Amino acid sequence: KLIDLSNGRGIHNRILKSGHLSDLMASNTTLSMYAKCGVLDDAVRFFQEMNPRDRVSYGAVISGCVQNGKSLQALDFFHNMQFSGIDPDKATMLALLPACSHLAALKYGTCAHGYSVVCGFVADTSICNAVIDMYAKCGKVKIARKVFNRMDKRDIVTWNSMIAGYGIHGLGSDSLSLFHDLRATGMKPDDITFISLLISCSHSGLVDEGKYWFNAMIQEFHIAP
Repeated sequence: KLIDLSNGRGIHNRILKSGHLSDLMASNTTLSMYAKCGVLDDAVRFFQEMNPRDRVSYGAVISGCVQNGKSLQALDFFHNMQFSGIDPDKATMLALLPACSHLAALKYGTCAHGYSVVCGFVADTSICNAVIDMYAKCGKVKIARKVFNRMDKRDIVTWNSMIAGYGIHGLGSDSLSLFHDLRATGMKPDDITFISLLISCSHSGLVDEGKYWFNAMIQEFHIAP
């Protein structure tokens, strides 16, 4: 990261000297570099200096805020994006939905889901996974399951998100049932699946089931604890 940041600062300085700060592609690349290197203050400062900005600019700074634990600030930037009349794209929604999850901001998350439906983003598995996670963490497990049921394509993250969603609300039996459904599809559970399942058993007082699947995780699925 230090090497990337050093190189990035060099690129930033060259952009300033060449007068290409108005070059959106170069500016967005620099902004993304600052965000990914974890220097959020520099990323925000650079973003504020940018003129013009586009949806990529907003997506980069929103994503940077979420990755650096500043979910509330991410929502502020999203408000600014809407006020500026710039429509978010799929990448922006993928950055925004985790911010709603972290803050349990159901109102914003529901709006993000609705916008994703209108724009056709819900055809993307990653968007649906983020929506499931958001609803589950906001306490709306039934809505999360409706989103899950409507999906045409599910990956292991989809299943893990729903199993974990049941688990954090003490619905261990539902987690176990969904885990059996996962196995019936032929898809192989991974370490995150078992972490979610075991936490679910723990939160629900399902001690025997937890012990059984802990041993199965090691012996049958060859996943180290």
